[in-house]
Amino acid sequence: MTDHNSLLGQPALLQLIQKTHKSESDKKELVRKIENNCRSFDRSQKGRLTVDDLYNVVKVQCYVECSKNDIRKLVADLPMDKNYKISIDDFCRTPILSDDLFKMMDKNNDGHVSKGELKLARKHLSMAEIDEIIKEIDADSDGKLSYEEMKRVCAKVALKEEKKKNK
Repeated sequence: MTDHNSLLGQPALLQLIQKTHKSESDKKELVRKIENNCRSFDRSQKGRLTVDDLYNVVKVQCYVECSKNDIRKLVADLPMDKNYKISIDDFCRTPILSDDLFKMMDKNNDGHVSKGELKLARKHLSMAEIDEIIKEIDADSDGKLSYEEMKRVCAKVALKEEKKKNK
């Protein structure tokens, strides 16, 4: 089975920071600062924060322009505990497919990602790898990937990662 991590987007934190107009080195420093602040903000020391907590760290402490809703949308597919807390590691490191990322990949706005669009978005993949990915994921066999098909793969990958962590 293909490793679908290459299909997924960037972690939620990186997707928030990509919208800033900073240099790559400034973005890396901001990622480190936010991750450290998240760990300091986690008073229970369990490595988990709510959307409100993440907002306080990202927007209030680190001045990244975003709304609570932006964060909520990005973390919607990450695993949450019964208190609606998200793992800091997941927020900072787990690649996710956001609506914005899918729309960016869907160049002709037809609601699907074709082989060509996938190749443009993931230049490091060969056409053979792209064919294999589409064959594996394409539930309706139309040769393209819908948002729902890609979301199902993201959910499977996230679940697999969660199981690895819990072992």
